[in-house]
Amino acid sequence: MPVTRRKWKTSKGEPRESWGFSFYDPRTKKQVKKSGFSKKNIAEEEMRKEKNRCAAGENNNIDYKITFKELSQQYLDCHCEIYCKASTKKGYGSYLSSINDFMGNCKAVDVDYQLIIRYVDKLIKDKKSPKTINNNIVLFKAIFNYAKNNDLIVKNPTDKIKKLQNKHIEMNFLKTDDIKKLLEKCKEKKYSKHYPLLYTAIFTGMRRGEILALTWQDIDLKNKTIRVNKSVYKNTVVDPKTQTSIRKIDMTEGLLKVLQEHKKNRQRTTTLVFPNNEGKFLDPDNMVERFFKKLTGDCGFYSIRWHDLRHTFVSLLIAANIPIKYIQVQAGHSSIQVTMDRYGHLMPDIHEKAVSAVEAMFSTQEKQEQNENMQA
Repeated sequence: MPVTRRKWKTSKGEPRESWGFSFYDPRTKKQVKKSGFSKKNIAEEEMRKEKNRCAAGENNNIDYKITFKELSQQYLDCHCEIYCKASTKKGYGSYLSSINDFMGNCKAVDVDYQLIIRYVDKLIKDKKSPKTINNNIVLFKAIFNYAKNNDLIVKNPTDKIKKLQNKHIEMNFLKTDDIKKLLEKCKEKKYSKHYPLLYTAIFTGMRRGEILALTWQDIDLKNKTIRVNKSVYKNTVVDPKTQTSIRKIDMTEGLLKVLQEHKKNRQRTTTLVFPNNEGKFLDPDNMVERFFKKLTGDCGFYSIRWHDLRHTFVSLLIAANIPIKYIQVQAGHSSIQVTMDRYGHLMPDIHEKAVSAVEAMFSTQEKQEQNENMQA
């Protein structure tokens, strides 16, 4: 039952009104009734909170006092600290800074579908990208799943919230002539020390953290493979992005020669393949700012990011008609579906080949039937 308004006049004839609500608690089958609210929206808000309290029932673990901010911090400290990568936890913390400003001192049990949708609407009005908004939704779901699994709440307010549809954005990648131009420019004296690093990135598709974490024990020059089993984040070795990120990448002859030459001239004080001048991990942001952006700028490739070298590697495999399963394994994607979702638009002839294969199968069958009829 919606909120109701009561009107009356004082003894002096002055008009007055107040708002109230009533509903039946489905658990106790009793009526919950409150009145005397000065405004309709205040009554609606109080009714929403009261319904949430009723939904919580008699669960003794429900914490009616814990705020959303306190719950989110508990999620970071107790869950993310154990199960999430450091970079993931940092990203969540960044999102929560904005979310907590919006939520204020709102109690966790009072957060409902409408409140979260209002925050999503705020992000849309602030012109945040669908990807950013979806990351916020995923975080909301994770926090309330954590709360529900630990019996801190009964009803998860995110159950019916759906992610936004991501608009397809054309990815950047270097074409063959662009690769040649970039590598040739990188041979110049001011860039040449990073030539092996750039060549490796282009012809392996490894993620930035994976490349910077490489040691010479990971490079098998005899069998022409690179073992990817770790990454680096803030000078700390961490696990790769996913389990399927652990893989062996095949080297081209060109990459083999580059790494053989690079090993001859390597620093003897470290096992890192691409260390800084002190033999420690290269700072990824400094490397991009001081080397890669200047290099691509000199070549006129202003829109190319470091991660686009990964797209470039996959595009090279696709152009060579390499089987999609091999591409998935080399790129370290979690499934073929991920590879297809990200790079399927680069494979327009796949659909044509599929249709042609089906047509060929049936045309062959029809010819066999015709020959059999003629012989009969």
